[in-house]
Amino acid sequence: MADDDHRWCSTTEPFQDKRGRLVSKNSWLVPCFLGVDYVLLAGMAVLWFFLEYTEYIIAEPAVRGFWCNDPQFMKPYIDDRLVPERGLYVICFTGPVILILLGESMLALCRCDDIRESHKLVRSCSLSLHTPLRRALRFIGVFSFGAFATWVVTDVIQSLTGQMTPYFFAACNPDACSRQAGTRFVTEYTCLMGDSEFIKQARRSLPSIHASLGAYSSVFATIYLSTQVQFRNARLPVPLLCLALLSGAVLWGFSRAASYRHHWTDIFAGFALGTSFALYLSLAILNTFRENLPKTHSNMQLVSSFQDSMLSAEEEQFMRNYPSTFVLPRVRHFKNIESVSTSRMSQNGIPALNNSAFLDDVAIVHHEAPTSGVI
Repeated sequence: MADDDHRWCSTTEPFQDKRGRLVSKNSWLVPCFLGVDYVLLAGMAVLWFFLEYTEYIIAEPAVRGFWCNDPQFMKPYIDDRLVPERGLYVICFTGPVILILLGESMLALCRCDDIRESHKLVRSCSLSLHTPLRRALRFIGVFSFGAFATWVVTDVIQSLTGQMTPYFFAACNPDACSRQAGTRFVTEYTCLMGDSEFIKQARRSLPSIHASLGAYSSVFATIYLSTQVQFRNARLPVPLLCLALLSGAVLWGFSRAASYRHHWTDIFAGFALGTSFALYLSLAILNTFRENLPKTHSNMQLVSSFQDSMLSAEEEQFMRNYPSTFVLPRVRHFKNIESVSTSRMSQNGIPALNNSAFLDDVAIVHHEAPTSGVI
Protein backbone atom coordinates (compact mmCIF):
# COMPACT_ATOMS: atom_id res chain seq x y z
CA MET A 1 0.00 0.00 0.00
CA ALA A 2 2.68 2.48 1.03
CA ASP A 3 5.13 2.89 -1.79
CA ASP A 4 8.80 3.69 -1.58
CA ASP A 5 8.90 6.87 -3.61
CA HIS A 6 6.43 9.32 -2.07
CA ARG A 7 6.76 12.45 -4.15
CA TRP A 8 6.40 14.67 -1.12
CA CYS A 9 8.61 12.48 1.11
CA SER A 10 12.33 12.97 0.56
CA THR A 11 14.34 9.91 -0.38
CA THR A 12 18.11 9.78 -0.51
CA GLU A 13 20.04 8.71 -3.58
CA PRO A 14 20.22 4.88 -3.62
CA PHE A 15 23.61 3.35 -2.99
CA GLN A 16 25.10 -0.11 -2.64
CA ASP A 17 26.36 -1.45 0.64
CA LYS A 18 29.19 -3.92 1.18
CA ARG A 19 26.86 -6.88 0.58
CA GLY A 20 25.83 -5.58 -2.84
CA ARG A 21 22.31 -4.60 -1.79
CA LEU A 22 20.61 -1.52 -3.17
CA VAL A 23 19.94 0.69 -0.13
CA SER A 24 17.97 3.89 0.17
CA LYS A 25 16.99 5.97 3.18
CA ASN A 26 13.47 7.34 3.53
CA SER A 27 12.64 8.81 6.91
CA TRP A 28 8.99 9.32 5.92
CA LEU A 29 8.21 5.79 4.73
CA VAL A 30 7.06 4.32 8.05
CA PRO A 31 5.07 7.42 9.14
CA CYS A 32 3.31 7.59 5.76
CA PHE A 33 2.77 3.84 5.76
CA LEU A 34 1.23 3.69 9.24
CA GLY A 35 -0.18 7.19 9.55
CA VAL A 36 -1.87 7.47 6.16
CA ASP A 37 -2.39 4.14 4.44
CA TYR A 38 -3.37 2.02 7.39
CA VAL A 39 -5.45 4.82 8.89
CA LEU A 40 -7.49 4.86 5.68
CA LEU A 41 -7.76 1.07 5.87
CA ALA A 42 -9.01 1.28 9.45
CA GLY A 43 -11.49 3.98 8.43
CA MET A 44 -12.87 1.78 5.67
CA ALA A 45 -13.22 -1.11 8.14
CA VAL A 46 -15.09 1.13 10.59
CA LEU A 47 -17.43 2.31 7.82
CA TRP A 48 -18.10 -1.32 6.90
CA PHE A 49 -18.91 -2.11 10.55
CA PHE A 50 -21.43 0.72 10.84
CA LEU A 51 -23.12 -0.24 7.59
CA GLU A 52 -23.30 -3.93 8.43
CA TYR A 53 -24.14 -3.98 12.13
CA THR A 54 -25.73 -0.62 12.91
CA GLU A 55 -28.47 1.59 11.50
CA TYR A 56 -26.74 4.96 11.89
CA ILE A 57 -25.96 5.38 8.19
CA ILE A 58 -28.70 3.44 6.37
CA ALA A 59 -31.56 2.20 8.50
CA GLU A 60 -33.72 0.38 5.97
CA PRO A 61 -33.44 -0.48 2.27
CA ALA A 62 -35.47 1.52 -0.21
CA VAL A 63 -39.07 0.38 -0.60
CA ARG A 64 -39.97 -0.60 -4.16
CA GLY A 65 -43.30 -1.46 -5.60
CA PHE A 66 -44.10 -4.77 -7.26
CA TRP A 67 -46.79 -6.59 -9.14
CA CYS A 68 -48.84 -9.02 -7.18
CA ASN A 69 -48.41 -12.60 -8.29
CA ASP A 70 -45.16 -11.69 -10.04
CA PRO A 71 -43.43 -15.06 -10.56
CA GLN A 72 -39.89 -13.63 -10.23
CA PHE A 73 -40.53 -12.87 -6.53
CA MET A 74 -42.48 -16.01 -5.68
CA LYS A 75 -39.63 -18.54 -5.54
CA PRO A 76 -39.23 -20.72 -2.42
CA TYR A 77 -36.51 -20.07 0.12
CA ILE A 78 -33.81 -22.75 -0.15
CA ASP A 79 -30.80 -23.09 2.10
CA ASP A 80 -27.51 -22.61 0.29
CA ARG A 81 -25.72 -25.83 1.10
CA LEU A 82 -22.72 -25.32 -1.19
CA VAL A 83 -20.84 -22.79 0.96
CA PRO A 84 -22.30 -21.12 4.07
CA GLU A 85 -22.25 -17.34 4.16
CA ARG A 86 -19.68 -17.19 6.94
CA GLY A 87 -17.51 -19.57 4.96
CA LEU A 88 -17.67 -17.09 2.08
CA TYR A 89 -16.33 -14.26 4.16
CA VAL A 90 -13.55 -16.36 5.68
CA ILE A 91 -12.40 -17.69 2.30
CA CYS A 92 -12.59 -14.32 0.51
CA PHE A 93 -10.61 -12.48 3.18
CA THR A 94 -8.07 -15.07 4.26
CA GLY A 95 -7.44 -16.97 1.00
CA PRO A 96 -5.59 -14.22 -0.92
CA VAL A 97 -3.73 -13.16 2.23
CA ILE A 98 -2.36 -16.69 2.69
CA LEU A 99 -1.40 -16.86 -0.99
CA ILE A 100 0.45 -13.53 -0.77
CA LEU A 101 2.36 -14.62 2.35
CA LEU A 102 3.32 -17.92 0.74
CA GLY A 103 4.26 -16.24 -2.54
CA GLU A 104 6.46 -13.60 -0.92
CA SER A 105 8.11 -16.26 1.25
CA MET A 106 8.90 -18.31 -1.85
CA LEU A 107 10.29 -15.28 -3.66
CA ALA A 108 12.51 -14.44 -0.67
CA LEU A 109 13.77 -17.94 0.12
CA CYS A 110 13.86 -19.64 -3.28
CA ARG A 111 15.29 -16.85 -5.42
CA CYS A 112 18.17 -18.21 -7.47
CA ASP A 113 19.15 -15.21 -9.56
CA ASP A 114 21.46 -12.59 -8.12
CA ILE A 115 19.61 -9.47 -9.07
CA ARG A 116 20.49 -6.26 -7.31
CA GLU A 117 16.90 -5.02 -7.16
CA SER A 118 15.71 -8.22 -5.44
CA HIS A 119 17.84 -7.34 -2.39
CA LYS A 120 16.61 -3.77 -2.13
CA LEU A 121 16.62 -2.39 1.41
CA VAL A 122 14.90 0.73 2.69
CA ARG A 123 15.87 2.27 6.02
CA SER A 124 13.25 4.38 7.77
CA CYS A 125 12.84 5.38 11.42
CA SER A 126 15.67 3.10 12.59
CA LEU A 127 14.01 0.16 10.81
CA SER A 128 15.49 -1.88 7.97
CA LEU A 129 12.61 -2.86 5.69
CA HIS A 130 13.51 -5.67 3.34
CA THR A 131 11.74 -6.15 0.04
CA PRO A 132 9.61 -9.22 0.99
CA LEU A 133 8.31 -7.53 4.14
CA ARG A 134 7.45 -4.29 2.40
CA ARG A 135 5.78 -6.08 -0.49
CA ALA A 136 3.73 -8.35 1.77
CA LEU A 137 2.48 -5.50 3.94
CA ARG A 138 1.69 -3.35 0.91
CA PHE A 139 -0.14 -6.08 -1.00
CA ILE A 140 -2.13 -7.31 2.01
CA GLY A 141 -3.04 -3.75 2.95
CA VAL A 142 -4.29 -2.90 -0.53
CA PHE A 143 -6.20 -6.18 -0.78
CA SER A 144 -7.90 -5.65 2.60
CA PHE A 145 -8.81 -2.10 1.68
CA GLY A 146 -10.32 -3.25 -1.60
CA ALA A 147 -12.26 -6.07 0.07
CA PHE A 148 -13.87 -3.72 2.59
CA ALA A 149 -14.51 -1.16 -0.16
CA THR A 150 -16.21 -3.79 -2.32
CA TRP A 151 -18.41 -4.84 0.57
CA VAL A 152 -19.29 -1.23 1.47
CA VAL A 153 -20.18 -0.27 -2.11
CA THR A 154 -22.25 -3.42 -2.52
CA ASP A 155 -24.18 -2.73 0.70
CA VAL A 156 -24.85 0.87 -0.32
CA ILE A 157 -26.10 -0.12 -3.77
CA GLN A 158 -28.32 -2.83 -2.27
CA SER A 159 -29.88 -0.37 0.16
CA LEU A 160 -30.37 2.35 -2.44
CA THR A 161 -31.93 0.13 -5.09
CA GLY A 162 -34.06 -2.01 -2.75
CA GLN A 163 -34.26 -4.80 -5.31
CA MET A 164 -36.27 -7.73 -3.93
CA THR A 165 -34.89 -11.25 -3.93
CA PRO A 166 -36.65 -14.13 -5.71
CA TYR A 167 -37.91 -15.41 -2.33
CA PHE A 168 -39.39 -12.03 -1.33
CA PHE A 169 -42.97 -13.27 -1.10
CA ALA A 170 -41.92 -16.25 1.03
CA ALA A 171 -40.07 -13.93 3.42
CA CYS A 172 -42.58 -11.07 3.53
CA ASN A 173 -46.03 -12.44 2.61
CA PRO A 174 -47.41 -8.93 1.88
CA ASP A 175 -50.98 -8.31 2.98
CA ALA A 176 -51.79 -6.33 -0.17
CA CYS A 177 -51.35 -9.41 -2.35
CA SER A 178 -54.05 -11.78 -1.18
CA ARG A 179 -55.37 -14.45 -3.46
CA GLN A 180 -58.33 -12.25 -4.41
CA ALA A 181 -56.13 -9.23 -5.15
CA GLY A 182 -55.37 -10.33 -8.69
CA THR A 183 -52.61 -8.72 -10.70
CA ARG A 184 -52.03 -5.15 -9.57
CA PHE A 185 -49.07 -2.96 -8.75
CA VAL A 186 -48.50 -2.45 -5.03
CA THR A 187 -46.46 0.35 -3.48
CA GLU A 188 -47.74 0.27 0.11
CA TYR A 189 -47.89 -3.02 1.97
CA THR A 190 -47.23 -4.66 5.32
CA CYS A 191 -45.31 -7.88 5.73
CA LEU A 192 -47.22 -10.51 7.65
CA MET A 193 -44.05 -12.40 8.54
CA GLY A 194 -42.47 -11.43 11.85
CA ASP A 195 -38.71 -11.79 11.21
CA SER A 196 -37.62 -8.24 10.40
CA GLU A 197 -33.99 -9.15 9.65
CA PHE A 198 -35.10 -11.85 7.23
CA ILE A 199 -37.38 -9.35 5.46
CA LYS A 200 -34.60 -6.80 5.31
CA GLN A 201 -32.28 -9.27 3.58
CA ALA A 202 -35.08 -10.14 1.14
CA ARG A 203 -35.10 -6.51 -0.01
CA ARG A 204 -31.38 -6.37 -0.75
CA SER A 205 -30.58 -8.34 -3.87
CA LEU A 206 -28.77 -6.07 -6.37
CA PRO A 207 -25.83 -6.67 -6.63
CA SER A 208 -24.98 -9.98 -5.02
CA ILE A 209 -22.46 -9.61 -2.21
CA HIS A 210 -21.34 -13.20 -2.76
CA ALA A 211 -20.61 -12.59 -6.43
CA SER A 212 -18.81 -9.28 -5.85
CA LEU A 213 -16.60 -10.55 -3.01
CA GLY A 214 -15.89 -13.82 -4.77
CA ALA A 215 -14.94 -12.08 -8.01
CA TYR A 216 -12.77 -9.51 -6.24
CA SER A 217 -10.80 -12.07 -4.22
CA SER A 218 -10.34 -14.53 -7.06
CA VAL A 219 -9.28 -11.93 -9.66
CA PHE A 220 -6.89 -10.23 -7.23
CA ALA A 221 -5.28 -13.54 -6.26
CA THR A 222 -5.14 -14.68 -9.89
CA ILE A 223 -3.27 -11.57 -11.03
CA TYR A 224 -0.82 -11.93 -8.16
CA LEU A 225 -0.11 -15.60 -8.87
CA SER A 226 0.15 -15.07 -12.62
CA THR A 227 2.66 -12.25 -12.36
CA GLN A 228 4.74 -13.21 -9.31
CA VAL A 229 4.80 -16.99 -8.86
CA GLN A 230 6.59 -18.98 -11.57
CA PHE A 231 8.15 -22.41 -11.77
CA ARG A 232 10.99 -22.77 -14.24
CA ASN A 233 10.44 -26.43 -15.08
CA ALA A 234 6.66 -26.63 -14.60
CA ARG A 235 4.15 -24.48 -16.41
CA LEU A 236 0.78 -25.86 -15.26
CA PRO A 237 0.63 -25.48 -11.43
CA VAL A 238 0.04 -21.72 -11.45
CA PRO A 239 -2.56 -21.70 -14.28
CA LEU A 240 -4.33 -24.64 -12.62
CA LEU A 241 -4.57 -22.78 -9.31
CA CYS A 242 -5.71 -19.57 -11.02
CA LEU A 243 -8.41 -21.35 -13.00
CA ALA A 244 -9.55 -23.10 -9.84
CA LEU A 245 -9.96 -19.76 -8.07
CA LEU A 246 -11.87 -18.18 -10.95
CA SER A 247 -14.04 -21.25 -11.45
CA GLY A 248 -14.84 -21.37 -7.74
CA ALA A 249 -16.00 -17.75 -7.78
CA VAL A 250 -18.16 -18.32 -10.87
CA LEU A 251 -19.73 -21.50 -9.49
CA TRP A 252 -20.29 -19.76 -6.19
CA GLY A 253 -22.21 -16.95 -7.83
CA PHE A 254 -24.22 -19.27 -10.05
CA SER A 255 -25.20 -21.37 -7.03
CA ARG A 256 -26.82 -18.28 -5.49
CA ALA A 257 -28.99 -17.84 -8.55
CA ALA A 258 -29.76 -21.57 -8.72
CA SER A 259 -30.92 -21.56 -5.08
CA TYR A 260 -33.17 -18.52 -5.72
CA ARG A 261 -31.15 -16.23 -3.45
CA HIS A 262 -30.47 -13.70 -6.21
CA HIS A 263 -31.54 -12.94 -9.74
CA TRP A 264 -29.16 -13.66 -12.58
CA THR A 265 -28.74 -9.92 -13.18
CA ASP A 266 -27.68 -9.51 -9.56
CA ILE A 267 -24.98 -12.15 -10.02
CA PHE A 268 -23.53 -10.56 -13.15
CA ALA A 269 -23.63 -7.11 -11.55
CA GLY A 270 -21.67 -8.47 -8.58
CA PHE A 271 -19.12 -10.08 -10.91
CA ALA A 272 -18.62 -6.78 -12.74
CA LEU A 273 -18.26 -4.79 -9.51
CA GLY A 274 -15.76 -7.13 -7.87
CA THR A 275 -13.72 -7.61 -11.03
CA SER A 276 -13.45 -3.87 -11.68
CA PHE A 277 -12.23 -3.22 -8.13
CA ALA A 278 -9.62 -6.00 -8.36
CA LEU A 279 -8.34 -4.85 -11.76
CA TYR A 280 -8.04 -1.24 -10.68
CA LEU A 281 -6.14 -1.98 -7.46
CA SER A 282 -3.83 -4.64 -8.88
CA LEU A 283 -3.03 -2.96 -12.21
CA ALA A 284 -3.25 0.76 -11.55
CA ILE A 285 -2.33 1.03 -7.87
CA LEU A 286 0.07 -1.88 -7.41
CA ASN A 287 1.49 -1.79 -10.94
CA THR A 288 0.85 -5.50 -11.44
CA PHE A 289 2.67 -6.23 -8.15
CA ARG A 290 5.99 -4.97 -9.50
CA GLU A 291 8.53 -3.17 -7.37
CA ASN A 292 8.74 0.54 -8.17
CA LEU A 293 12.51 0.93 -8.39
CA PRO A 294 14.19 4.32 -8.50
CA LYS A 295 15.54 5.26 -11.90
CA THR A 296 19.25 4.93 -11.32
CA HIS A 297 21.88 5.25 -14.02
CA SER A 298 23.74 2.30 -15.38
CA ASN A 299 27.04 3.58 -14.01
CA MET A 300 25.91 2.95 -10.41
CA GLN A 301 27.60 -0.41 -10.55
CA LEU A 302 30.86 1.36 -11.40
CA VAL A 303 30.59 3.49 -8.29
CA SER A 304 30.95 0.43 -6.04
CA SER A 305 33.59 -1.28 -8.13
CA PHE A 306 36.15 1.34 -9.08
CA GLN A 307 38.91 -1.12 -8.42
CA ASP A 308 37.99 -2.86 -11.68
CA SER A 309 37.64 0.33 -13.71
CA MET A 310 40.18 2.15 -15.86
CA LEU A 311 39.08 5.64 -14.85
CA SER A 312 41.34 8.34 -13.56
CA ALA A 313 41.19 9.58 -9.97
CA GLU A 314 39.43 12.78 -11.04
CA GLU A 315 36.80 10.85 -13.01
CA GLU A 316 36.17 8.47 -10.11
CA GLN A 317 35.74 11.38 -7.70
CA PHE A 318 33.36 13.10 -10.11
CA MET A 319 31.23 9.95 -10.47
CA ARG A 320 31.04 9.54 -6.70
CA ASN A 321 29.79 13.10 -6.29
CA TYR A 322 27.37 12.99 -9.25
CA PRO A 323 26.49 9.33 -9.86
CA SER A 324 23.19 9.93 -11.66
CA THR A 325 24.06 12.96 -13.80
CA PHE A 326 27.41 12.06 -15.34
CA VAL A 327 27.79 9.71 -18.28
CA LEU A 328 31.19 8.76 -19.54
CA PRO A 329 31.64 8.23 -23.29
CA ARG A 330 32.78 4.85 -24.47
CA VAL A 331 36.40 4.66 -25.62
CA ARG A 332 37.27 2.51 -28.62
CA HIS A 333 40.88 1.62 -29.49
CA PHE A 334 41.96 1.00 -33.11
CA LYS A 335 45.29 0.16 -34.66
CA ASN A 336 44.85 2.41 -37.67
CA ILE A 337 42.36 4.80 -39.17
CA GLU A 338 41.09 2.23 -41.69
CA SER A 339 39.88 -0.08 -38.93
CA VAL A 340 37.59 2.65 -37.63
CA SER A 341 35.54 2.76 -40.83
CA THR A 342 35.56 -1.01 -41.28
CA SER A 343 34.66 -1.78 -37.68
CA ARG A 344 31.90 -4.30 -37.18
CA MET A 345 30.78 -2.83 -33.88
CA SER A 346 27.02 -2.74 -33.71
CA GLN A 347 24.20 -2.34 -31.26
CA ASN A 348 20.85 -4.06 -31.83
CA GLY A 349 21.95 -4.96 -35.35
CA ILE A 350 22.71 -1.35 -36.37
CA PRO A 351 26.31 -0.58 -37.45
CA ALA A 352 28.23 1.71 -35.14
CA LEU A 353 28.76 4.44 -37.72
CA ASN A 354 25.03 4.60 -38.45
CA ASN A 355 23.85 4.27 -34.87
CA SER A 356 23.09 7.44 -32.89
CA ALA A 357 23.99 5.60 -29.68
CA PHE A 358 27.65 5.63 -30.79
CA LEU A 359 27.87 9.31 -31.69
CA ASP A 360 29.53 10.26 -28.39
CA ASP A 361 32.11 7.47 -28.53
CA VAL A 362 35.79 8.42 -28.48
CA ALA A 363 37.99 6.62 -31.01
CA ILE A 364 41.73 6.39 -30.23
CA VAL A 365 43.97 5.38 -33.16
CA HIS A 366 47.36 3.90 -32.30
CA HIS A 367 49.90 4.65 -35.11
CA GLU A 368 52.83 2.27 -35.36
CA ALA A 369 56.34 3.76 -35.26
CA PRO A 370 58.39 3.55 -38.45
CA THR A 371 60.68 0.54 -38.64
CA SER A 372 63.56 2.26 -40.49
CA GLY A 373 66.22 3.89 -38.40
CA VAL A 374 66.61 7.64 -38.06
CA ILE A 375 70.01 9.21 -38.99
